[in-house]
Amino acid sequence: MFPFLLIYIGLSPGLGAMLIANEAALARFMRQVLTNGIMMVFAINYVGFFAFSHFQRQGKGNSLRHLLADVLSRSLLFVALHAIIYVMSADLFASFGGNRKAALQVIGPTLERAFFFKNLSGVYLYSALPGAFVCYLALLQGRRALVATLGFCAAFVFVVTLLSVGSTQLLGRP
Repeated sequence: MFPFLLIYIGLSPGLGAMLIANEAALARFMRQVLTNGIMMVFAINYVGFFAFSHFQRQGKGNSLRHLLADVLSRSLLFVALHAIIYVMSADLFASFGGNRKAALQVIGPTLERAFFFKNLSGVYLYSALPGAFVCYLALLQGRRALVATLGFCAAFVFVVTLLSVGSTQLLGRP
């Protein structure tokens, strides 16, 4: 996650300088990365690697079905973990004004912007890709394995974005 975090800080005008100059801002930023990002990327990769290991022990079977299930499960987990963490942040840190409903309503718009790497959720989204990439590449073989792997990684990002748009439609904007 560290390389993606550095890229995000570099692409965000003034963020690096603010984090260096403002201790409180750095503390809040690091709290977000530690309580949200690291836990989220770890959980998504853990589930993905566990499922991959289970699939490998079962025998090759239908790799396409496993890949589609993996993309869907990673995507759903990514959105669900945002919901859990945002609601917990509302309770524990008074984020979102301490309002759980507001916490849930910002998930959709936040994840829609994550696709464009416009917030820390974008860092987490793209940080989950290397783990998925390794699993997908290991399952796919042949000359087109790299292209297909990149396609499944893109599908993960796309499904998260679709789920976030659906979340916005379902819950509304704050």
